[in-house]
Amino acid sequence: MGRLDWAVLAGYLVAIVSFGLWAGRGNRRLDDFFLAGRRMRWWAVGLSVMATQISAITFVGTTGQAYTDGMRFLVFYFGLPFAMVTLCMTVVPFFYRARVITAYEYLEKRFDSRTRTLTSLLFLMSRGLSMGVTLYAPSLVLSVILGWSEAGTILLMAGGTIVYVGYGGNKSVIWTDVAQMAVIWFGIFLCLGIAISKLPDGMGLRDALALAQTSGRLRIINPSPSLREPYTLWGGLIGGFFLMLSYFGCDQSQVQRYLSGSSLTQSRLSLLFNAFLKVPMQLRRRRRPGWPRCGPITRPRWPRGGRPRSRSGEGRGTRPSGTWPRARAWTRPAGGRSRSRRRSTAVAATTTPTTSSRRTSSPTCPAASSAW
Repeated sequence: MGRLDWAVLAGYLVAIVSFGLWAGRGNRRLDDFFLAGRRMRWWAVGLSVMATQISAITFVGTTGQAYTDGMRFLVFYFGLPFAMVTLCMTVVPFFYRARVITAYEYLEKRFDSRTRTLTSLLFLMSRGLSMGVTLYAPSLVLSVILGWSEAGTILLMAGGTIVYVGYGGNKSVIWTDVAQMAVIWFGIFLCLGIAISKLPDGMGLRDALALAQTSGRLRIINPSPSLREPYTLWGGLIGGFFLMLSYFGCDQSQVQRYLSGSSLTQSRLSLLFNAFLKVPMQLRRRRRPGWPRCGPITRPRWPRGGRPRSRSGEGRGTRPSGTWPRARAWTRPAGGRSRSRRRSTAVAATTTPTTSSRRTSSPTCPAASSAW
């Protein structure tokens, strides 16, 4: 390594530790340390959730497997979007409303402290073994590059992380994950650009992809129903679905991330962002005219006065034509009849757009924490 390499490495370590200490300042309560005060935005939590699944093993192991065996192992990520949607509808609102700090705190409320202690110990043991492998794998590479011992590189990586995590808690972890994900994405695109520029003369990107396809490096989907095949489409969808359910629904390293969201909707969006960024897909949803825009897991919730009158003329308490079929049924609120009628008229006047301003004046869907 040259002087510039040492300068970049030292500068990055100092910068990431300093940024983690700065981001974690101001913790005063237990929620501030473990859940970042429940004030994190969905994109930051989503990037942090994604960062916890990326390690040196991802770059060292999966690239070698893709070169020798192709990318068939990617089918296990196909079940990730379905698992995330299921968790957003079940586990995430359950944990969020329980106001727990850990996934195992609820077990103490439901059963007893011994159950919580047992599950916590199992998690710490499994996570300790996992972190041992996660630290040992990059130490093999860094020990060759730096000329240090493997123990020295492990102490360097773990020591710097312990400093800012012990000081700033989950807030430091999330924001440093965001910074590291930015570095990772920049490195991915930079390496991709360099690889394309270094192709032999007369070979373009299309030729390189055709050669990779011919040699089986780009083979991903195997629709075979055989149980003897290691990577199949159905094995990835079914097995990956339950694998992701257990990991994101029970593992504290993931639960602690999305419980740090500022609202239930923010927590849900962080998981959906992570799922669909890993497996790119495009969803198209049609919005009914005159009704609010809603996400894939939120419902419209009208004020106490009831839902607004439809543009087609139906009265209150009935379902207008063209409405979203999953909207909550309207019920007359307790109180004066005339007041609710005036309030409904006012809401209809302010929320029902005209034909010319339908795209600009339609309301957005509120947080789903009170609607579910």
